[in-house]
Amino acid sequence: MCNTLSMKLINRTLILLVILFLQQLLHAQRLTNTIQQAVVEVGDTFTQISPDRLTYLDQIAFLIIKKLNNQEQVDLLFIDADNLEQSQLAMLWLRTGMIYYGYQNLLNIQSAGMTPGNQPPSPLLSLNSYGFRVKPNSQKITHSYKVD
Repeated sequence: MCNTLSMKLINRTLILLVILFLQQLLHAQRLTNTIQQAVVEVGDTFTQISPDRLTYLDQIAFLIIKKLNNQEQVDLLFIDADNLEQSQLAMLWLRTGMIYYGYQNLLNIQSAGMTPGNQPPSPLLSLNSYGFRVKPNSQKITHSYKVD
């Protein structure tokens, strides 16, 4: 009798775990599809990179790989005029890619702006649709956000 109850409990627990796993798998697949669509949209936006810029980007990539091979710390800083959109989104997507591929500790990735501004980063708020959680980082610093 006790053995039968134990088996029923184990079976129900396994079924519950399988259901929870399938829910997480479906959520991950939807998120993956959303991210893939965003990548396609970004790819359509930047249809062509000039040969000069491509050469420069290739040199930067080579330098990063060389530092990583020498086990040196690599610091990447994305800069745009006011640190509102491009630099922050570049930083977040690169961090996301590094986490996804299991390399989150290889690079120190930051973003910055050229002009001091204290405006809310509205593009960050749209990241909720990609599964990120955006919330105020500190009540002491205006327009400072934490993205998980």
